[in-house]
Amino acid sequence: MAANDPIGYILLQALHVYMELDVYASLTLHTSDTLRDGWVRIPIFASVIEEYEKAARNKYKTMRQTLTHTDTILKEKKLKCWNFPKAHSHQHLFNDIEAKGITLNYNTKPNESMHGSFKESYQHRTNFKNVDEQILRVDDWYNAMTYIRQQVNHHDKIEKEGDEDDEGETGDSNEDKLAPTLSTSSEADYAATASLHGGHGKGGGKLSMAEVEAKAEDNSNFHDF
Repeated sequence: MAANDPIGYILLQALHVYMELDVYASLTLHTSDTLRDGWVRIPIFASVIEEYEKAARNKYKTMRQTLTHTDTILKEKKLKCWNFPKAHSHQHLFNDIEAKGITLNYNTKPNESMHGSFKESYQHRTNFKNVDEQILRVDDWYNAMTYIRQQVNHHDKIEKEGDEDDEGETGDSNEDKLAPTLSTSSEADYAATASLHGGHGKGGGKLSMAEVEAKAEDNSNFHDF
């Protein structure tokens, strides 16, 4: 391959070293060995890029000399310049890791998964004009639905735990039923969660409407309930 396409082979080598650097940069746990191995690959990557740039420049000069005056488009084509920030930022990569921790702490990777939902909102819920407000509105709807679903799931979980506790009590003796069997810390906190039923005894118990009225006869809030 090196003989058939020498510039392509150099580019392949550069991609190989770049992928190795990317692997070391993405690690969520570093040791002195991984940092050392990462440092070793930085000068290798810089050397391969320099070699690729030199080979591409020589080919570019040769190509321009063989062009005729009619090949204006090719003559106007400019050589790739490698003097840009991202080509230099990796020089500080492992210094930043030693100073600030793994790259996951300060790069954009945690937010990349959000782009998919924004794209769907843009494509299916907007008119493609002034989309900021429309996408934020859909995001608010999604957050509201997610919260409601969490509350329903939490309520169903409490109901299920209460039913399991009631089934476990069917074999208890009368003495066990009269004795206090539930500590304060294990009682269901219905004040802190949304519940669709009244509760008595252990968490998850249900009351009929007649029982609610009978227990609240002296409570004016329940009159004509």
